[in-house]
Amino acid sequence: MMEDAMSQNTNKGRLLSTLAIIGAIGFGAAGCESTSTSSSSNRSNPSQLEAQKPVPDEARVWAENCGRCHNLRSPNEFSYDQWEVIVNHMRVRATLTADETRAILSFLKAAQ
Repeated sequence: MMEDAMSQNTNKGRLLSTLAIIGAIGFGAAGCESTSTSSSSNRSNPSQLEAQKPVPDEARVWAENCGRCHNLRSPNEFSYDQWEVIVNHMRVRATLTADETRAILSFLKAAQ
């Protein structure tokens, strides 16, 4: 029983770390699009920016479902065709819905 609780805490920690990384990637991409001047009056607090830019739903579905049982792998670790086979296999094993499967594949394709 103690091992189950420790495993759940570890998986939650991985999920939070992954979401933080995904948020940082989104935060970095948002910074690249900015054309405003760099004066301090135009700068926003980073925590406010993160709150304004939510984690994409596809990334959340991927992190929540795949991170339950696995260390999350880089989307670039496999080709999109390989991910399709893997995700469809895991759809059966993890009882993913069709919408969850599409969201995960969409995230993996966009992240490559």
